[in-house]
Amino acid sequence: MKALGPALALLLLFVACPGDDDDTTPPDPTPWPDDDDATDDDDATEAPPCGAYGPPENEGEVDDSGLDEISGIGVSRIHDNWLWVHMDSGADEPEVTALQRDGDTIGTVVLPFINIDWEDLAVGPCDADGGSCVWVADIGDNEEKRSSLGLIRFEEPKDLPGTDAWRIEVKGDRFPFKYPSGDHDAEALVIRPDGSPVVLTKRDDGTTRVYQFDIEEMSPGVESEPVLVAEPRTVPEADAAGFSTAATGADLWPDGSRLILRTYLQSREFLLPGGDLAAMDVASSTRVYTALEAQGEAIAYDPVERGIRHVAEARNATMWFLPCLDDGDDDDSADDDDSADDDDSADDDDPGDGE
Repeated sequence: MKALGPALALLLLFVACPGDDDDTTPPDPTPWPDDDDATDDDDATEAPPCGAYGPPENEGEVDDSGLDEISGIGVSRIHDNWLWVHMDSGADEPEVTALQRDGDTIGTVVLPFINIDWEDLAVGPCDADGGSCVWVADIGDNEEKRSSLGLIRFEEPKDLPGTDAWRIEVKGDRFPFKYPSGDHDAEALVIRPDGSPVVLTKRDDGTTRVYQFDIEEMSPGVESEPVLVAEPRTVPEADAAGFSTAATGADLWPDGSRLILRTYLQSREFLLPGGDLAAMDVASSTRVYTALEAQGEAIAYDPVERGIRHVAEARNATMWFLPCLDDGDDDDSADDDDSADDDDSADDDDPGDGE
């Protein structure tokens, strides 16, 4: 991860109020009937996307002060109240940590791979046959000269030690890859409904390159090559370009119909007709007002609780949650003109709606 310069860090404290560039509002979802009270993969894959989001809510702080460079977050599909996170290249060990929604540590998975520069995490199908896996993206390349990039996958563990803050070793798989042309820095990973990974690169020209893999052509330990399927803008042209527009995290709704993408200064939700990433276009995106963070990188959909979760690279970082609003008319915070100025959107010590 490249450290923020003083100018950008200062700019993050003076984020402008929302403009009028976001007229597209996704349709309201239909209510989703749960078939039972248990949290399982079906709960996530059957959940409808949100029509709008409420203001960011502070759900707690990361209790482990050692987790001070969280660069990826994902929501478990088989364990209630579990979030998976990992550190970037600042980590001492190749670990993925399970947290409660309030930031308390549940346990740690140790993987047999070096954390060269882990930059994102996604929870999704293991492959075309389903299952629930945690995917870790070893894709950071600030100097764009790494000869080995990789995606790491392990199945969400079910049989766990009956102790607090457990620690287990998991074998996992690593899929090495190279881009079809040149080297790229990247910090965003999403997993399609069939288990195929997608990497979105980090650029300072207001765009991102979307590289898609085919899970059926991937084998652990065998180098693969993704296909460039799109090169959309990360923010509207009116927002210009620059390092602040670089993609730092992303996630797909389980059905593939929406993609949430964050940059240093804002977050946007892209509509994907038919789940087609080649159709990703900023013109069919809507700004989502996530909380102000000095170095925000990790973001994920929560299809179980229905909303968006994000956390920053910081010691005892705040665990933010934007709840789904099934009816956008029920809360003025869902309106673009009001969401950044709503006095109820955050406490005085918790600056919300910054992005």
